[in-house]
Amino acid sequence: MFPWCLTFRTPALRLALEYLGYASPYHMITASTTNPPDCLLWQAALEDKIASRGRLTREHWDALLGHCGAATDWPVAFFAPELVTAYPEAKVILTTRPVDAWHASVLVAGNWRATEPFLRVLARLGDWGARMYQPMLHTAWSWYFDGDFAQNGKRAYKEHYALVRGLV
Repeated sequence: MFPWCLTFRTPALRLALEYLGYASPYHMITASTTNPPDCLLWQAALEDKIASRGRLTREHWDALLGHCGAATDWPVAFFAPELVTAYPEAKVILTTRPVDAWHASVLVAGNWRATEPFLRVLARLGDWGARMYQPMLHTAWSWYFDGDFAQNGKRAYKEHYALVRGLV
């Protein structure tokens, strides 16, 4: 069964899943550097989710993740309800971390990447990867954290974990 890791702490987990034999675990790095065209599909999925259109089917997810034996990190974590609905047979791993430690870490790493001006400039100048990655990242970050990670990140973290626990 396909294990979904609907959590935000994931580089070591991705490597562990690969070591355990899950082929090509999907991770944020897949979208950002390995296959930036995926960002176009993630962007479309985000727009569908934000508009509450509900058009995200298993076929949609198979097109994006069907080659993977597992998936972890964002943007996967942003779609917990949709993925659990599409793959009810999947196993879910929900790692936990103290919210303050998580927030401090993501404030430095993830939030910086989502808000850095240089990535926006690269995207506007036509850098192939940044042109696909930056808009998706900006959309996801702005929507999920209500435009302010520093202020809303801890609340979003707690809500996310409650949501995933309720789903599975």
